[in-house]
Amino acid sequence: MISNKHSRSLPIFLFLFIGTIFLAYPALSHAEPSSYSVSAVENGQVLPPQPTTWEFHRDGRVDARGLWSGKWERSGNKEVHVIIIDSQGNRDKFVVRFDHNCQEFKAYQHGSLFRVGTRVSGNFCPVEKRY
Repeated sequence: MISNKHSRSLPIFLFLFIGTIFLAYPALSHAEPSSYSVSAVENGQVLPPQPTTWEFHRDGRVDARGLWSGKWERSGNKEVHVIIIDSQGNRDKFVVRFDHNCQEFKAYQHGSLFRVGTRVSGNFCPVEKRY
């Protein structure tokens, strides 16, 4: 049995230990995906944001919940290639280019701008090499 003297210090030790892990490995403290508010671009005009956000996950998944899901792969400096399957089973692919701090992106399909996004939550940046 642990004495009262030691049992009181155990929660403090665990708190400090877990805090040290999160400081040493910041990726663990940012496990949530980054979500982006996305607008379609038609004839050069940016339309109002769509109701469903795009979520980029650390493990290479990307999705617009209920509409489509897929995978992203880093392909260059500030750029990822995305392949998706929509809710009807149709496949699609496009390129997403992020700004310098991943606050915004532009998505291109067949060489044309077709979506723009602004980050609304999360700290994960798919094009940072530390992830």
